[in-house]
Amino acid sequence: MIIIELKDLNGYYDRGKPNEWWALRNVNLQIEAGSYAAFFGASGSGKTTMLYTISGMEKPESGQVLVTGKDITNFSQKELAIYRQMTVGIVFQQFNLIPSISVLDNIALPMSFLGIPLEKRQKKAMDLLVRFGIDNLATRLPFELSGGQQQRVGIARALANDPPIVIADEPLGNLDSENANKVLDFLRDLQEKDGRTIIMVTHESWSLKDAKLIFYIKDGQIVKTEKRQGRDTPFIPPVSPNAAKQITESFKNIFENITKANKVRHEHKEDSKHKILAVIQERHRITNNEVEGLLGVSDATATRYLEELCKEEKLTREGVHGKGVFYTVKPFVRQAVAVK
Repeated sequence: MIIIELKDLNGYYDRGKPNEWWALRNVNLQIEAGSYAAFFGASGSGKTTMLYTISGMEKPESGQVLVTGKDITNFSQKELAIYRQMTVGIVFQQFNLIPSISVLDNIALPMSFLGIPLEKRQKKAMDLLVRFGIDNLATRLPFELSGGQQQRVGIARALANDPPIVIADEPLGNLDSENANKVLDFLRDLQEKDGRTIIMVTHESWSLKDAKLIFYIKDGQIVKTEKRQGRDTPFIPPVSPNAAKQITESFKNIFENITKANKVRHEHKEDSKHKILAVIQERHRITNNEVEGLLGVSDATATRYLEELCKEEKLTREGVHGKGVFYTVKPFVRQAVAVK
């Protein structure tokens, strides 16, 4: 089954300006579900642009990016956000961990955007830490970790929402040889044992040892495609048949799952807003910090819920209370609840 197909893809930077750069040139390729693919080329060849286009982070000038047959270049920003949250897990060269929160919270954070309850987020995050042998680091901050440990946390975070596609953008760039080999082992296991589709960008030929499909890229063009002999099956029979079945089904139902997740997230948000209104009936006012603790969500999410209730004219934003912003309930809302 083809999970990713690029058709006549062209991408530019600074289009129409003196420094215009043609980053991707008429790219056509296919990647099968459950395979291990790599883009190999020198710095500036267009490898990272290719990944960002597949992940929906950049929009091409022309052409199609088909994921299980659907063209994501036509997606709205909201649809792209859900696509990235559910479908693509990204492992960055620079780790990109949030420095002010713990390792556990860094891994759990992507799950909060899907409305997953705090307890489930923390359990899933800890399970991932156990899988990568760093559960003893759960309460540490990123700066307290070595480069190899930070990259393992980055991989765990990429898996938080069980994406069928894992994209690794030069994942070995900041690692010594020992930790680089460990990361390659992890990526191979994700493909062979989980059945996930792995797409890696690299400029080091030795790191291609596990790749089954290699796209050689130069000046934004695919100049050669190599399929490793004897290693062209979608993926090796996994250790866990149930896990493989689940991932395989997710390939078939990516966009149905996105629709379901969006519906669940909406229902969770409305339920959360209802809880806020129920509590504020008794207190008559509430702060964003109190909502954060009440719902087990981030400060940004708590504030978003409160601001939506203000737009719905159910709450009024009054002012600052300590380090938080407090809100009061509209009189007619209080009366309506009292009647009920």
